[in-house]
Amino acid sequence: MTRVLIVERSDSIRVLVRDFLKLMKDFSFIISEATDGQEACEIIKIKDIDLIISGNSMPGMSGLLLARKVKAKDSKYKEIPFIFSSGAPGEYQKEIEKLGAISLPKPYTLEGFQKLVRSLL
Repeated sequence: MTRVLIVERSDSIRVLVRDFLKLMKDFSFIISEATDGQEACEIIKIKDIDLIISGNSMPGMSGLLLARKVKAKDSKYKEIPFIFSSGAPGEYQKEIEKLGAISLPKPYTLEGFQKLVRSLL
């Protein structure tokens, strides 16, 4: 089973991502959810995670700050694939690439989302 952490302030987007994952019948997922980067950090400390899918605009710690933390050179979590999804991806594109995270611009399609997830697992 693949353990996925969805980090997104919007309930509707978290549900959409969860549903997109559940439609991938060739995988089995254990899904954890967080509404901001700080909550995600707490989850990562206590659960093994295989993939992080994060939005950016969140109260407290943004998705970009979470990506910086997770992908830091001295982070024990730096090998976890990280999908960064934003409505303004160009603004963060260079830094996201530099961090080793993958950008998924919003809005995205079911097919595009699933293709990206499959490529990382």
